[in-house]
Amino acid sequence: MSDNHLFETAWFLIRQNDSMSFQLLPGQPRNPVTQQLVPVGSAVRLLCTPAPLPYTCANVSNVTVTFSPSASRGLAVNVTVNLLVVVLRLSDSEECSGSEGADVTRLSDMLWGPRGVAEQLQTCSYGNMRLNQQRSQVRELTLQCRWDVMLCDHIATSNIARQEVRRLIPNLNAFTHFMYVMPDASACQFQGISEQLGRTSWIRPGDLGVFKPGTVMQELLHNYGLYHGWRDDTEYVDGSTFMGMAQSACPSAPELLRLGWATPLAVLNRNLLPEATLDVYNVTIPATQAGPAGVTVRILPDWLPGDAYTKNLYLSLRTRVNGDWQMDEEYVDQLSIHEALRAADNGAGSSTEDPRFNLVALLEQGTKLTLDSYRLVVQARELLVDSKARRMMVDVCRFRFRSTECRMPPIPTM
Repeated sequence: MSDNHLFETAWFLIRQNDSMSFQLLPGQPRNPVTQQLVPVGSAVRLLCTPAPLPYTCANVSNVTVTFSPSASRGLAVNVTVNLLVVVLRLSDSEECSGSEGADVTRLSDMLWGPRGVAEQLQTCSYGNMRLNQQRSQVRELTLQCRWDVMLCDHIATSNIARQEVRRLIPNLNAFTHFMYVMPDASACQFQGISEQLGRTSWIRPGDLGVFKPGTVMQELLHNYGLYHGWRDDTEYVDGSTFMGMAQSACPSAPELLRLGWATPLAVLNRNLLPEATLDVYNVTIPATQAGPAGVTVRILPDWLPGDAYTKNLYLSLRTRVNGDWQMDEEYVDQLSIHEALRAADNGAGSSTEDPRFNLVALLEQGTKLTLDSYRLVVQARELLVDSKARRMMVDVCRFRFRSTECRMPPIPTM
């Protein structure tokens, strides 16, 4: 499966013996035994009926699932990435005129230089993800101009390029991941596109494509199964994470937990978060980059009646430090409140489901927010700045009928 950032999803399979890709026109296949959709990242045996278009299955049959990814909250724990980046150019042919490609030196500097992608991934992950420069390469490859490449048929492009790359680098199995940078003239509508739980990504040249660190890191994390960041129920627009629109900020707190890079400070449910008549919960939350331990408060609102409990909540503090050194001002020193779909976030079903981590609010110190659908009041009481770095004192109150039941602690005067 791939997501092209245009809110479109394409399903394809990768042939095991030669890593060639084939798009599945019928979409996500079903397990004929269970009639359930086959999760992304599964290994299958099937019969592909070719379509007139190259590298395309018009239909699939005789589907047998040989491997299905297990549910896991640690998508990328202690991983080393050996990355092959193939920068594509085109030479003149009878079909079309040639095209230049991305600047290899500039790209290498962005990957390996100070505060580059490799350094940021290691910092954001607290050492869990290492982009191995010694076993990675950035290579230029010139193909004869073809219309499928010019029209940005990314599957055809990588299939063609891979055959040529194999002549230059016989042992492609030494690489864990592959990234193809499309030629300048290729008419791609995306900035980046990746295999979800796969090994390959495709990126446009340019400042919003391969020269935006956030784009490169996002496509790589898609390969590990992480989805886009949401904000206000809109996909891709959470600017506090490179899984959204950030230039280079680290993943959000719920994403850090999903990746297995960090752990929560507390997990609250009906037993640990009493109603307002009894108490108000107080906690001091450190900035996420002070982790990996205690980066967020996770709330499981299991006190809601019937089917009303559909989402979890996360409270976290972001600030400009370490991997978040370039974070947009809007998110700095604010209490971030994210929602997540309960079924995927609690691990029900497959780990391939999208929990839709959705930023719903930012609270500056001295403000509070009533979340009526959760019967909660959240107060960002005070930002603490001292030798222990930045922390936010937070109060959480669960009410039965109305928010006036909550007697929140006073906010310190400046």
